[in-house]
Amino acid sequence: MYRIIQYYNFKHIKEPGPFCAAHKQKCRSFNLKGRVYIAQEGINGTVAGTAADISRYKEYVWSLPGFHDTEFKEDDCTSIPFVKLMVKTRPEIVTLKASVGIDPQKDTGGRYLSPKQWRQILESDKDYLLIDVRNNYESRIGYFEGALKPDI
Repeated sequence: MYRIIQYYNFKHIKEPGPFCAAHKQKCRSFNLKGRVYIAQEGINGTVAGTAADISRYKEYVWSLPGFHDTEFKEDDCTSIPFVKLMVKTRPEIVTLKASVGIDPQKDTGGRYLSPKQWRQILESDKDYLLIDVRNNYESRIGYFEGALKPDI
């Protein structure tokens, strides 16, 4: 049995290059497969490995300065769905191709909603604008009904 995790965390990384090199070495030491993108704005990854290796990797990420609050989505799988490990620096960890820089720590533009609050708003009669920020490939697979889907 194997485990797959997905995560991202918008935390400033002063020097993405050296951070990436060290991160790649650590992923290799845990025998992980998948992909991790690193940019000045943070980290985004989907990796798979044994349950023990994934547990050690999560502890490693939480030990990195500023990344103690990283949340992981995880699931069991019968085989590792990736053929190799790819850890790279990118201009953005979530490709938006925005014409201006976005700082998720400062440019929140809203407030956090718990899953319960989110459901209440969707089920209410209140007016709201829902923007589904998944990329074109992802929104062809599925999107929130009635949502604005930017061409990203």
